[in-house]
Amino acid sequence: MLACTTDYYNIGAEPKVPDTGLEKVKDYLQINIEPVMESALYTGLTNQLAESVMRLRDEYRNVNENLEYPSVLFGLNQFIAKDYVRCHTTMADLQLMKMMHFAQRLLLGYANSNFSVKKAGDPKLLKDKYCNGMVYIDMSEKLSSYRKKRITLIDAEVKRIAWNVDNIPSVKATGKLSLLIDAFSHVSPLLAYGCPIILIGLNYIW
Repeated sequence: MLACTTDYYNIGAEPKVPDTGLEKVKDYLQINIEPVMESALYTGLTNQLAESVMRLRDEYRNVNENLEYPSVLFGLNQFIAKDYVRCHTTMADLQLMKMMHFAQRLLLGYANSNFSVKKAGDPKLLKDKYCNGMVYIDMSEKLSSYRKKRITLIDAEVKRIAWNVDNIPSVKATGKLSLLIDAFSHVSPLLAYGCPIILIGLNYIW
């Protein structure tokens, strides 16, 4: 890796782990494969999506009830169908974020393992270990930044869907489809930032 051959992290001829590296992995002891504890954010978004799915199914089954303007029936059914699909794709996005969170922790665990190697032995190999550990940290931080951006988009999508579900009765009563926000007038969270491919090895990341 170029970062290691150029001593990008200033590990030196007598290998030493940078203090910033030690600080960032101190809470991740060795390689940790324990499941990530689901935060209130993940739980809340999951519950909101599940509720929206159930409500959309009910609205679709009873779409003719209290429908004052039959002319909007086709458009309303389209909105319901699109939002139903978006609920499931957004749920899949959310699961991907959980996996990414796990990958972050795993990378930091690998870094800690590399930093914990005994100092006795070939200095070149030791330097490579320390450098690889710093690369793992950088990758973890990039994943964290990416995940936060995606979560922001997912949160906005969940709110959009909930808004539409809440306003279906108003559309039936007023005939105003403009009360609903079209799913496809917004950029998909999956397309907005792309989906990075991460290949993790014991000693190298390509």
